[in-house]
Amino acid sequence: MQSLTFAGAALVRDRFGVPAEVQFSALDNAPAIVTDPESGHRCQRASAHTLARPVPPTRSTG
Repeated sequence: MQSLTFAGAALVRDRFGVPAEVQFSALDNAPAIVTDPESGHRCQRASAHTLARPVPPTRSTG
């Protein structure tokens, strides 16, 4: 979907001569920054992944 969005913005820019800008944002309920103790790399994890116990997925019964 992202590549289609960039292609669409380029098409609008080229065809109609107007500036086109694409912005993306990742949404999360409460992100946590964690640091890998071995590599030192920092990454962002969702709250559900940082809990001590795994949270089972919800099941839709409809």
